[in-house]
Amino acid sequence: MKFPLSYGQQFKGPFAGVAWFNGNSRIDLSGEYAVSADAFGTLILPDRILKNTLRIKAVRQSLQIDMCGSTQSTQVKYYWYASGYRYPILMIGTSESRYGAKEPVVVQNGWININQQTIGAPVSGTDPTNQTRTVENSVIVYPNPFDEQFTYSYVLVKQVPVMVELYDMSGQLNIRVEKKQVQTEGLHTSTLTASMLGLPPGVFYLRFTFDKQVVVSKIVKI
Repeated sequence: MKFPLSYGQQFKGPFAGVAWFNGNSRIDLSGEYAVSADAFGTLILPDRILKNTLRIKAVRQSLQIDMCGSTQSTQVKYYWYASGYRYPILMIGTSESRYGAKEPVVVQNGWININQQTIGAPVSGTDPTNQTRTVENSVIVYPNPFDEQFTYSYVLVKQVPVMVELYDMSGQLNIRVEKKQVQTEGLHTSTLTASMLGLPPGVFYLRFTFDKQVVVSKIVKI
C-alpha cells in the first residue's frame, strides 16, 4: 500500500519474480497491479456507524509458469479504512484462477476487524501512541485537462467555513465559485461548465479555502 492515499487517488504498475520449489523447480510469476481509493462515505455495520470511511480497491492480475504448466489469476479486493482505526476494518475479495485450459475456480472471502484498539485519526508512518495529529482536508479535480465540464470534490474532516475561487494565469480572480459559508464534514462535490463560466482554453487555478487551510489546484481547459 502507498501512503498517504486519499479519495480519487490511484497507482498501478507491473511486478515480476522467481520462486523455487524444493530448490530445483523454478516458478516464474509476473503481472500487473492497480490500487485506487474509489469511494468515500459512511459505512453502516450491524453494531455501529462509521463516518468518513475510505474504500481502497486493489486489483492484481498474474501469470504463474512452472514445469507443470501455467496458472492465470485475477484478484479483486476491497478494503475499508475508518478514522480512528489503524488497520482496515473490513475486506471483501474475489479470486479467479485458471490452470491451463481448465475451467476457472472462483473463491470469495472476507473478514471484519472491528475489535482493534482505536486511536486518534491515523497517519501512516507515525507512532500510533502519539495523539498529536494533523489531518488536512483533501481535494480532487477531474478530469484534468478538461474540455467542457470538470468536477471538484473535497472531503472535510470537520465542519469549517469553505470558499472556492477560480483564478487565471495572471492571478486575476475570474469567479467566486462558492461564497464563504460553513459546511459539514464529509464529501462535497460540484460540477462546473466552461461555457457557463466563460472560460477560454488555458491554465486556471482553483483556490479552496477551508478556514485557515488553503489548497490550490491547477486545471487546464483544452
